[in-house]
Amino acid sequence: MELPGGTDPVVQPRSQTSLRVLRGGSWRGNAKGCRSANRFGYSPGRSSNFLGFRVARVQCLPTVSNSIGMELVLIPAGEFVMGNLESAGGSDENRIRVTLTKPFYLGKYEVTQGQWQAVMKTRTWQGHVSVKEGRDFAATYVSWDDAMSFCRKLTKHEHGSGKLDRGWEYTLPTEAQWEFACRAGSTIRYSFGDDESPLREYAWY
Repeated sequence: MELPGGTDPVVQPRSQTSLRVLRGGSWRGNAKGCRSANRFGYSPGRSSNFLGFRVARVQCLPTVSNSIGMELVLIPAGEFVMGNLESAGGSDENRIRVTLTKPFYLGKYEVTQGQWQAVMKTRTWQGHVSVKEGRDFAATYVSWDDAMSFCRKLTKHEHGSGKLDRGWEYTLPTEAQWEFACRAGSTIRYSFGDDESPLREYAWY
C-alpha cells in the first residue's frame, strides 16, 4: 500500500510502545463504534466479549478457502479516502487518501470458536459472562497478542498442508485494508447514510 509520495498509510497508535489500534465495526458499543472509520487505542494484551477479529491473506491464491474452513473474500486494489467526512471522531479520524496497490483476501466472517480451537487448542471465552459457546460463534476474549499468535500458527499450519506457498502469510488486516473493505466504495458515515437515527434498524449496539 502506498500514499502519494510513498508514505506509510497506517496511522500509528496513540502510544507506539503500549497500544494497538482497534477499529470500528464491533457488535457491542455506542453508535460511534459502529462506524468503520472509528479508531482508538487498546492494550495488545486486553480482551473482551465484544471484540472479535478477522484475518487477512496478503497474497492472492486461486482458492478462497483454507484447511480449517475459513471463507476469504478477494478485495481488489484501489484508492479511497480513509477517515471521517466531518470531525465527529476527532483528530484520530482525520481524512487521508490511501492507495492499496495490491489485492488481498479478507476473512468473510470473524474467526469462529471452532476455527480458533482447531489452531490454538484453547477456549479463551470459556467461563466468561455474556458469551455463547458453539463452533460457529465468534471467538472472543482474544487479545491482539492472541490474534497475532493465531495468525502465525495458522500460517505454519497452511504451509504444512500445502494450502499456502512458502513466504506467504496470514496476518491481521491493516487499518487501511479494514476500512477499505468495510466501506466497499461508499463515502458515507454508515452503510445506510449519514444520519445515525435509524441505526437500530441496521445494527445491534
